[in-house]
Amino acid sequence: INILSERDLSSGLKDTVYTDKDCWLELRIDQQMLYQYWRDGKVNKYPVSTGNKYLSRSIESRPGLFAIFVKVERHESSQYNNAEMWHFMPFNMGIGFHSLNGTGYYGNLGVRPSSHGCIRMRHEDVKKIFKECPLGTLVLANKGYSARTIAFAPKDYKNPVDFTKD
Repeated sequence: INILSERDLSSGLKDTVYTDKDCWLELRIDQQMLYQYWRDGKVNKYPVSTGNKYLSRSIESRPGLFAIFVKVERHESSQYNNAEMWHFMPFNMGIGFHSLNGTGYYGNLGVRPSSHGCIRMRHEDVKKIFKECPLGTLVLANKGYSARTIAFAPKDYKNPVDFTKD
């Protein structure tokens, strides 16, 4: 018995992950853009600069499904000369969204990877995201294609399972 037809097994078939938050983030590494999707259908777009694997002591930004797990208004990097990282929101093993002092790096935003691994943003953009995205906000990073997609759970959805850090 075939449950799915050949047409159902198209390239558009994706694994759907649901969020109970009011927004989620898509990091388009190939476009150097961050998209913020809202439950009401609104989409905000922000230029970013991702990790450049050719810099000394750096890593390339990688695709995957992540979640913001910490939010720190001012963080000092332990790896890069105590660089001040403003509105730091790590989502991938210490890789996260943030801005830096000054605006000299703004010329690379939306253009090319230029960071050591984190996702650099304009001060006002990352401050807005910091305010609007609670802990647990999903981040779908991709290079133009993902086998996953994110959808919104019903507005008043309550998960009956209680998760702990254990």
